Amino acid sequence: MKKSFLLPAVILILLVSFLSIKLFVKEKSSEERLRDVLYKLEQINSATYYATMTPFAPGDTVPAFTSIRYYKEYVNRADTFQGASFVWFQNGDTSMPDFCYDGHMKATAVPDEKTIVIDSLKSGKSSLRYINGPFFTKIKTLLQYALETNDSILIESNDMGTTIQYSFSIYDTIAEVIGNRIIYFPNIYGSSKGEVSRYQIWIDKSDGLPYRLRREMPHDISVTAIKDVKLNHILLEDFKATDYFPSDFSIQYSTAYKEAVTANLVGKTAPDWVLRDSNNNIISLENLESKVILIQFTGVSCGACLASIPFLNQLDTEYDNKDFKLVSIECWSKSWNALSKYQERNNINYTFIRSSKEVSSSYQIQGVPRFFILDENRVVREVIKGYGKGSTDKKIRDAINKLI
Repeated sequence: MKKSFLLPAVILILLVSFLSIKLFVKEKSSEERLRDVLYKLEQINSATYYATMTPFAPGDTVPAFTSIRYYKEYVNRADTFQGASFVWFQNGDTSMPDFCYDGHMKATAVPDEKTIVIDSLKSGKSSLRYINGPFFTKIKTLLQYALETNDSILIESNDMGTTIQYSFSIYDTIAEVIGNRIIYFPNIYGSSKGEVSRYQIWIDKSDGLPYRLRREMPHDISVTAIKDVKLNHILLEDFKATDYFPSDFSIQYSTAYKEAVTANLVGKTAPDWVLRDSNNNIISLENLESKVILIQFTGVSCGACLASIPFLNQLDTEYDNKDFKLVSIECWSKSWNALSKYQERNNINYTFIRSSKEVSSSYQIQGVPRFFILDENRVVREVIKGYGKGSTDKKIRDAINKLI
């Protein structure tokens, strides 16, 4: 009889012991797991990878466009603005850089003009270096912020099998990851009370590293996914931005280049164009009969462009059609659906059409928004870059009133 009770007793003892051990094994919290990810990121000194980038207009499920880039990213601890140096190439063509940043300058290629435009970052807003940093640097900054901030933030996790997804909802502020810091933008879009900034990252359980980032702002949504990642096989000391400048390209400095672009157009007849709106209606500059024409070049993912819409809607109703015509030309999106949704969502009541590469090039569009004010002979009388509520409104109204 004693033997018959021996085996069950042993099993019972082992089961109790196992359960006791389980009770003392504490599963890691989301914060602890995120600190593990951050630790892994801090071991990365350099990386190469392909990044697929897709921006969306809020409320739209179709991306405005898709960009595939090849990155070389280096940790640069001496740089207090980005904490990184990097170069990226469109579609992996390493013979032609699209953008370089080395801590001392940023350089942008303009292939159509065989020009490299350099910004020395020594004056004006550029000294703040609002540069869209590389993937690992951006994720590292986001995690440091999420784990240390006093902002109102909700962190959630979702175990998806081979992947863990983390979501960060930041309340009552527009918090952008810029290099190695968080920059708040309440003044561009008005009050940020009630606004929510959201980020999501996907972590591969096999290596504990992120491979996808989704960023959602009130004006813009973007998704970045990386692949073919190689870590710590290139050295910062070997990185020299000028090594990537094609030998047959000229070098121009940013301020002089921008001034030259404006000077090239002011006083000259505006380049003609024939474009379509989201309803497939053909609109041409030649057929516009108003005395003064304001052409805005814009982008569906541009925050300053979005901020200008209430003023432009108001402006469009202030003048008689014979005197004034406003046309907004979207030059970032390749999706008719994105344009239509954007126009509907923001109650745009003026002409809104899509640009072509040729038209954007003929107006020398390097950034948006840009405003071109044309007289009755279609001569460009003024070019206004960027948008600031109040100040830009006054410049545009003054220029129009001079010509009417």
